[in-house]
Amino acid sequence: MSKSCTPTQQLNLITSLPQSTSYEGRSGIDILYIKVLKQAVDDVDIEDEEFHSHFRTVVGAVLLVFNPLSVLALSDLLRVPGISTALRSLHSVLLVPTSKDAAVHIFHKSFPDFLMDPR
Repeated sequence: MSKSCTPTQQLNLITSLPQSTSYEGRSGIDILYIKVLKQAVDDVDIEDEEFHSHFRTVVGAVLLVFNPLSVLALSDLLRVPGISTALRSLHSVLLVPTSKDAAVHIFHKSFPDFLMDPR
């Protein structure tokens, strides 16, 4: 499980990004998404295949569903334990409601575009 960051730590993450709009061939938003995703799994054992598999399944489902689903509906559909845990560290790119009955939403279309781009 990834540790939670304080709002100050999240702000420091964003403000520590390179100031140019292009860094190592990536756009500025790509760098932000890479940092968010790295932070989401930063203290998970790299060998924990089950966590990584569940994380990919949950995030993929959130990004690919036509109509946003709730945490409860995602849990029923995917039969993956710990959906809330997988989503907990992605609050900067996903609107994850406190109610398990409310739908999880993507903040901006560029996030699924980033994850779907093979580059």
